[in-house]
Amino acid sequence: MCENMYREQDELFDKGIIEKLELVQVNKKQKIFILQRKKVLTMINNYDMSVLVNMKDNLFTVQRRLKQGIIPKKNRTLISGAIICFNEEDNILDCINSIINSVDELVIVDTGSNDNTLNVIRGIKSKKIRLYTFKWDNSFSQARNFAIEKARFDCVFFIDADEILDSFENYYKLHLLFDHLDMLSFKHRIVFTPTVENINTNNKDYRVQRIHFKNSKMKYFGDVHEELRYDNEPAKIIEVKIRIIHKGYSNDFIIKKDKIKRNLKLLEQMILKEPNNKRWIFMYIKDGFNYMDEKVLIDMALCNILINRSDDFNKDNIIYDSYTYDLLGHLCKLYIKTGNIDKIKDILPIMEEILPDSSDVKYYYLVSEYFKYKKNLSNLLNKAVLYRKNHMDPQPFMSSTEGYHIDFMIGMLLFDLNDYEMAAQYFDFLKNKFYDNNLNEIINELYKITNVWRKDNV
Repeated sequence: MCENMYREQDELFDKGIIEKLELVQVNKKQKIFILQRKKVLTMINNYDMSVLVNMKDNLFTVQRRLKQGIIPKKNRTLISGAIICFNEEDNILDCINSIINSVDELVIVDTGSNDNTLNVIRGIKSKKIRLYTFKWDNSFSQARNFAIEKARFDCVFFIDADEILDSFENYYKLHLLFDHLDMLSFKHRIVFTPTVENINTNNKDYRVQRIHFKNSKMKYFGDVHEELRYDNEPAKIIEVKIRIIHKGYSNDFIIKKDKIKRNLKLLEQMILKEPNNKRWIFMYIKDGFNYMDEKVLIDMALCNILINRSDDFNKDNIIYDSYTYDLLGHLCKLYIKTGNIDKIKDILPIMEEILPDSSDVKYYYLVSEYFKYKKNLSNLLNKAVLYRKNHMDPQPFMSSTEGYHIDFMIGMLLFDLNDYEMAAQYFDFLKNKFYDNNLNEIINELYKITNVWRKDNV
């Protein structure tokens, strides 16, 4: 009986059922519930891919329950905000102010700040703030799990100290969403991921695991780039339309704080702890992309993508995993960075099979075609220069008896190959050399462009 009740509640997360229920005669209280549930479903990003979409359509049962005056009882879900911080005196105030009015308490765990961070926090007059100190032990998971232990309420919502919660994510919206999600029978197995948007690049991350219903089996795992696991297994993920803005750091700031060096060291520990978990391999390659020897990273990627290193890329020689696509993408980036463009063509069909019609595959295809085009231009330039060297004497009855039309094409090829210094010299020499005024105008305009670049780079 209890199991059936939960199953029927889960069915009320089916969009089709909710839309059909609008056609059923219901009382005012039930109508409010239906309208709220419709709104909640619009707050789920990946509805069609999430576990919610697999509910059995049992409209008759739901209609009967509504007609009997039975609707699921909504508990008043209380939300604990949680922040882990270390030396964030420049960011912590904005972070706290952005979330404190949207949650019911704010657990802040400081891991040893020696700047003004703690004074800033203590200067905020709010009964919602509960400040703790925690000795850093080279593990973000330990700090997060400590914060979860201190949280008193049903739902735990983490935000980083260098982030702010979008002003549209107010108390009513968050509590409406989690009041309804609290009714799911399998709520404790789910991680809810907001959208984290970098303010500098506008890049969005939809997979950052930040929100869950508190229970003894859900814990963070991983010393860095940690993930939530339910009973030691990766949790189910539902993307919710909650926007978090990450202020972002410049490369100089990242280097200054030794973030990359720290992350790589912690990831090395994770690879030793879980050598078969591709998550840590991918994160290591991602974090080390601009800081490590590309050959080392390429070798690491290949070892974790190919079943047999001596065979070519083909779908039967791939180790398929939830991180295979990401590893293939970073391998493409590494090949571009090292000039091994030709190797990309064998990777793209596999990426396309894993995730059809993705912008990444199109991008890497365009990049490879672009460099082929550039290579062809370079070959064409060499042929044009060689021809010109061997044909310096005037030729009667030609478009340009002095061979200036060949010089023009050499100038154009130099321009397309970004050799603006040499291109400017050619265009300067060719000014007003043609009876075709349209061609003369093109040369004059190109000379202006290349000459400006030349002056700026003296």
